[in-house]
Amino acid sequence: MRTEYVQIWMSFIQRTLEDGAPQSAQKNINLAILRDLSIPLASIGLQDKFVKRLACVDRLKISYQQHSVKLDALFTSIQHRAFRGEL
Repeated sequence: MRTEYVQIWMSFIQRTLEDGAPQSAQKNINLAILRDLSIPLASIGLQDKFVKRLACVDRLKISYQQHSVKLDALFTSIQHRAFRGEL
């Protein structure tokens, strides 16, 4: 089983794990809770494919966020020019 696959899977169920953890100032997920988990076992090939696709999605997300910042700056610039009568 690929480490990256397990890490991604654990991040998906993190909320469920935290909800089942004893209530305290800091959430503690004990070994008994972890032992009861069943990780969906896919072939190594499918795990690799899944990890690669998720990495691609993460790259796209970062790209969209960067473009959004640039578009916001451009919109602000156009607004200022419009109010100054430069358009």
